[in-house]
Amino acid sequence: MLCLVPLLLLVAAGSLAAEKTWTAQLKPQINPDLKNLPDDTWKLLRPRGDAFNHPKTEVGLVYDDQVGGVVYFGGCSAGYCNTVWLYHVGSNTWKEIQPWIKGREEKTGKPIGQCGYGAAYISDRGLYFKHRGCSSTADGRGGRGRDSNSWNLNVRTLTWERVATGPHDGGDPNWPGAYCCYGLVYDRDAKVALIYGGLEDERGTWAFDFQAKKWNKRNPKTTPPPLFLHSMVYDSVNKVTLLLGGQTGGYGNGKTSNETWAYHYGRNTWEKRKPRVAPAPRAQAQACFDSVNSVMILHGGHANIYPRRTEGKFYTDTWVYDYKADTWTQMKPKLFPSSSAVRFMAFDPVNNVAINVTGEGAKKQTWVYRYKKASQGKR
Repeated sequence: MLCLVPLLLLVAAGSLAAEKTWTAQLKPQINPDLKNLPDDTWKLLRPRGDAFNHPKTEVGLVYDDQVGGVVYFGGCSAGYCNTVWLYHVGSNTWKEIQPWIKGREEKTGKPIGQCGYGAAYISDRGLYFKHRGCSSTADGRGGRGRDSNSWNLNVRTLTWERVATGPHDGGDPNWPGAYCCYGLVYDRDAKVALIYGGLEDERGTWAFDFQAKKWNKRNPKTTPPPLFLHSMVYDSVNKVTLLLGGQTGGYGNGKTSNETWAYHYGRNTWEKRKPRVAPAPRAQAQACFDSVNSVMILHGGHANIYPRRTEGKFYTDTWVYDYKADTWTQMKPKLFPSSSAVRFMAFDPVNNVAINVTGEGAKKQTWVYRYKKASQGKR
């Protein structure tokens, strides 16, 4: 039996090398099956490639515009994993590009298995960026069940880099206290990652300086209420971060919100918006920014206290928010996904679609949504 170990390691190394070759040659491309997708339409896809039966949930989707694909990292339920999957939109292909790697953070040099993290694409650096998440694997630094680091991933080379480290419990002047369920976006104009809220730091606004590799607390005079599991996107057309909903009042009590807020980095100000109508109060709704049509797209979520969410209401509705007009519009697609445990969607500007993954356990489904064909904005 022992003689099989080197053979298995060789097979694993060969598989990883094959995935590196695949990711290295990827580029954005038009998916012909999506070219004539009508306005206000969800479409259930039938992807090729590896069988995407990944059972883990509570993750986020991030579009990498160099490879034209969506990164799906980690997840929890029945254990915490750090598997990396990639969905290439143009070829409609899922592949597991990095297998589940178990072991202590100090030895693997990679994020431990986790969920509840925040992530974004750093467009000017061509990197996937993720911040800390929660876990129960005890593989975190010092044997703790938390990933208290900020990481970069180069999807083409499948290499991780730990770019910042902080305490496991709480925060300090250079480290956000929230360990999960916060909102994270990349402000491509200010060239900083932004965080708001999350468990244990539900009212903090933070910015990550990629040059200094350091988090800085912003301390605006006014902020949204303490929140976690809110929906947050960066509006690259109007150069503002948008936030909707979330849960306030703590993990085991409180209520869901439907307030809309906007953060202006240059002025360091949060502005409470006043749309005439808005989605019903909810947490953990999937959102992304449609840079083709200059709107925030929102889908799903649930309205209840998070640990007992099965006792509350799940939503399957779709909304768009126009910042300039300060208007939420409920869409009326004929077909739509069920509720999703994904924390945020991704948007592919090449194919002009939002990408969502729904379904629990191994019964995953891949969906895309087109708001409008017309190009009104810019990337």
